[in-house]
Amino acid sequence: PEGAAIQLKHALGERADYFMNNAFFILDDSVSPNGTGADPTMFVIQPGVDIKVNDKTNLKLAGAYYGFNSVKNQVLDGTSATNTLSGQATSLLNYDFDSWSVSSELGIKEPLNIGFIPYIAVFGDYIENMNPSTQNTGYIAGFKFGNEKVSNLKQWQAKYMYRSIGKDAVLDIFPDSDAYGGFTDVKAHEYILSYGLAKNITLDLDYYQSDRIKAASNKEKLFQADLNFKF
Repeated sequence: PEGAAIQLKHALGERADYFMNNAFFILDDSVSPNGTGADPTMFVIQPGVDIKVNDKTNLKLAGAYYGFNSVKNQVLDGTSATNTLSGQATSLLNYDFDSWSVSSELGIKEPLNIGFIPYIAVFGDYIENMNPSTQNTGYIAGFKFGNEKVSNLKQWQAKYMYRSIGKDAVLDIFPDSDAYGGFTDVKAHEYILSYGLAKNITLDLDYYQSDRIKAASNKEKLFQADLNFKF
């Protein structure tokens, strides 16, 4: 996608910040046969607050609206062809994807004074596509512990996430391509371990167990290892 994004932040006293993430993207060129159709676009508005509950606890809450134009009756590059398609032309999308979502994360430093676990957090996201009435929701929930960020030698973080994405919850160009090939109508467990080998060098181990929610399929297991250099 081509477009622009802007992130705004403003302090609300000593213990809270207000933020607003905004974006506009052209998702693809129109597939109109005569070339006169509008290009499919998306805009995003995500307001939220970042609250320092106390010296050890932080809470982040956000809501978002995703607005789409000229997506229905289009076909987009990168599709996994798992959204519902039009009965008139079976290669075209049957819905627009105007959606709302909520996100949250609660982080605690030095939980229970366990020295070898300096940070733990739980997080979740929920999204609902307002156009269809079924198979139109998705969510992800999980937790992480270890260092809050991995950027130096011997720092580490372990993370677990479970996701469930209905067939028409989101455009099928957006899901994680490693979770059953980026399909929608997918549920998946994901386990991640990150370890710092040196400053700004990390080894990431990532394991997925994925399956379809309704469609017939075989369970998929995927393991990958990444060596990351940050400049």
